[in-house]
Amino acid sequence: MKQFLLLCTSILFFQSANFAQKIGSETIEIKFTQLPLVPVPNGTMTYDVEYRNAHEEEVNAAENSYVEDKEAAQDEVDSEHQAVKIINAIGGNSTKARVVEKPYLPIVYTESNVLQKFTLNELSRSESPDVKLQINFNGFNYTKLQMTSTKSDVKYYYYSIKAKHEMSVSLTDNTGNIIHEFDVPKSNKIKTSSTKSFSSRSALDAYWANSKHNVLRPLERKITDYNIKVAQREITNQFGISDQTKKVKVGVVSGKKLDYSEYTKAYELVFEGAMLYYDDNENAKVAIKKALDLWEGALKESDLTNKKARVNDKVTAATRYNCALFYCWVNDHNKANYHLMKLKLLDMSKYKRQVKELKVFIDDHKARYEANVES
Repeated sequence: MKQFLLLCTSILFFQSANFAQKIGSETIEIKFTQLPLVPVPNGTMTYDVEYRNAHEEEVNAAENSYVEDKEAAQDEVDSEHQAVKIINAIGGNSTKARVVEKPYLPIVYTESNVLQKFTLNELSRSESPDVKLQINFNGFNYTKLQMTSTKSDVKYYYYSIKAKHEMSVSLTDNTGNIIHEFDVPKSNKIKTSSTKSFSSRSALDAYWANSKHNVLRPLERKITDYNIKVAQREITNQFGISDQTKKVKVGVVSGKKLDYSEYTKAYELVFEGAMLYYDDNENAKVAIKKALDLWEGALKESDLTNKKARVNDKVTAATRYNCALFYCWVNDHNKANYHLMKLKLLDMSKYKRQVKELKVFIDDHKARYEANVES
């Protein structure tokens, strides 16, 4: 009896091994022209760049106030009676101007102190432009909080600095009307820094009064220079046309007992489509559509309840993934979203990350396609 059970088990294992599908993926590269999310108006040939500082008046007012206070403090000394000065000098108590602490004055950004040269596609700069990029600096803001630390039983004091510099970009036409505007991504994110540590609060305060510029200026530069680079990347992303190469994975299926030749053929077709996509887009889409027809045909056999079905739940998931991805490349975003929804409903852990990534890709591809078709 024991030998009989072992024989049955061996037969079942052998049948399962022969039946088992092999579901894998192949990576292909597609070179394509990425369209802008917001096309510049037709006929646009030139552009210019304008810098706007929301904090400029505030900085100028703070600087003027500091200069006036410093001059007033010196005037108090200068106006003191000469006889009193002599007496105080003899007594070793010469009158000094009261200390006027200089505030930190954030940078006012202009063409001369911004290292990044903002570009818009391959348009030429002009003083009478068709469109204008407005780079909006909304002001460097910081807060400081006194903190303490202990080392070798000695208490130290320092300031923790939290800062940010929010920025935005506007594209306007030659009449000043806004075509599009956006906040620079993550420019509202707070960056942290800290000062040197001192053994007393008074020493820390004295250091801050005299050296805040040395602490804050490098921090402001670091934050703003980074945001400026992000601003240019986003200008290219939103308004630009660029050549891109994207790696995509194609689900492939094979098996020993069952015929999956249409999956092999579909892979060959999308590989061909990828090779043609940049230089011969129409024929590339013809090849991809043929592959989609093969996958759609396989889905007609889908049987999610039968593990032994030729197109069971796992094969169905791989096929839905392929369809969601490649319908996008032929600009049929409704079908892409339909297959993505069906893939999501399968609730397979293997595809959770892919579902999220596909959703982002489909939405972005659709937005770019529709923006340029309508324009």
